Amino acid sequence: METSILNGNMRRLLMLFGILLIGGSALTALTNPLPPNERIEFLLFLAIIAGIYYLLLALYFLGGLWRRLFFILLLTAGIMCIFMSFYLAV
Repeated sequence: METSILNGNMRRLLMLFGILLIGGSALTALTNPLPPNERIEFLLFLAIIAGIYYLLLALYFLGGLWRRLFFILLLTAGIMCIFMSFYLAV
C-alpha cells in the first residue's frame, strides 16, 4: 500500500514538473518577442515535447516491460541530443 502512495505522489510531482517546465518555456514565447513564423514553430515544438514527456511518464508508471522501454527511449533521446549538438555546431 505504501508503494502505491509513493507512486501516486511521484506521478503528481512529475506531472507538476512537466507543467512548470513546458509552461515556463511557453511563457518565453510571450516575454521574448519572436517573429510570427518562429513563434508558431516554437509552440509546435513545445507541444511535441509535451507529448513525448507525458508519453514517457505514462510508460514509466505502467511498470514491468514498459519501464524498460521507457529507459531505452530515454537513453536513445539522450544520445540523439548529443549527436544533434555536434551536428548543429558544424
